[in-house]
Amino acid sequence: MNMKLLSQAAVAQAKNLPSKGTIRVQSLLESHSGEVLGTMLLLVSIPGLLPSTGIPLGSLFSPAMFLVGLAWVMGKHQVKLPRKVNDYELKTETARSILLKMAKAYQYAEKLCKPRQVNLTKGLSLRIIGAAVMLNAFIVFLPIPFGNTLPALANIVLALGVLFRDGITVIIGHLLTLSSIIIGTILGITALWAIQKLF
Repeated sequence: MNMKLLSQAAVAQAKNLPSKGTIRVQSLLESHSGEVLGTMLLLVSIPGLLPSTGIPLGSLFSPAMFLVGLAWVMGKHQVKLPRKVNDYELKTETARSILLKMAKAYQYAEKLCKPRQVNLTKGLSLRIIGAAVMLNAFIVFLPIPFGNTLPALANIVLALGVLFRDGITVIIGHLLTLSSIIIGTILGITALWAIQKLF
């Protein structure tokens, strides 16, 4: 898989979006439908890093993250996303931001990642990665203040590790997952404590 082509394709898609209006998530995903689940995971995890009003984008896309992880756990190579996710309309400026961040992630990975410790990216290890992705997706879904960023980042790193067959990157993704569990727990307990104090 030529990652430079993927980064260039993401940039080109971002430039081709209209300046105003909306685009359905399904249309955004269709441009990447020929790629592996790692690319889909990358695309649906990046919104967890973006600020948004109303329902957080990370929470909206967390079911898609979860399903990608579940597919890996079950040894599948495809996943069907819920209609609610597919039909969701993103503002083109948000979609452009997602695509450009996706391209930047590929570009960074081109410099830092390479095939090594490949056994950590396939077989049983891939199922473990899937379980970590599902756990991160669950944390992103929870209404924890500032709790979306780290698990979304962990899923991005895990996706890049699988795509580049880089076991070291996968290990970093697992460490970020562990950190997201710890920090998410602390933030959740703190939020509950603050609510109890208010009422």
